[in-house]
Amino acid sequence: MPLDTLQAAKRLQEDDTFSPEQAERIAEILSDMDVASATAEDLQEMETRLSQRLDRAADERSSLKEQLTDRFEARIAQLERRLLVAGVPTIAAIVAILNYLMG
Repeated sequence: MPLDTLQAAKRLQEDDTFSPEQAERIAEILSDMDVASATAEDLQEMETRLSQRLDRAADERSSLKEQLTDRFEARIAQLERRLLVAGVPTIAAIVAILNYLMG
């Protein structure tokens, strides 16, 4: 909301607080400061946008978690299959060695 410099200068001169020149200069300085203000509507819009961004980030995180879980589960299944394929002959060899040693 832009500053009404004329109104500001008049208010600064009330009760002879500032001279007209001082009031005018202060009003100009305040106007030049580019003071930004937010309305309740601005804040509501910002809150809505931030909430939407947080929701999207949560959805993306959830999707990424699902993808990683699927990849880990696939990798574990692959390793289990390898273990079974390699493990059966290995166990058979160990049993054969134990049978030989025992008897």
